[in-house]
Amino acid sequence: MHAQKRLLGLMLRIGAALAISIMTSPAISAPIEWVTVGSPNATKDATGYGAVGYEFQMSKYETTNAQYVEFLNAVADKEDVHGLYSASMTSSAHGGIARQGALGSYSYSLKAGMDN
Repeated sequence: MHAQKRLLGLMLRIGAALAISIMTSPAISAPIEWVTVGSPNATKDATGYGAVGYEFQMSKYETTNAQYVEFLNAVADKEDVHGLYSASMTSSAHGGIARQGALGSYSYSLKAGMDN
């Protein structure tokens, strides 16, 4: 349960940062279709989950590695203060994003064949 909360928190931080940077950065060119999620009157379901007491915007479709690389290069190129990149994005069998450089000069790229 604690791991689920941490993952949800990370997803919300990434989503918020992605939304802000896409809306404000001319460097992000990938089109994202947004939908409104949440309801101030939502209640928990039988599992105890499901209540989001506020509205927020979320991408209608999954974010591709190509879109996320573009986002990282726009907002996390100097330093990654929000922890938007994880080494597992390179090392896992499904990871498709590699980070090069050092603090102050990061760059991100796609692993071959992993853009979507």
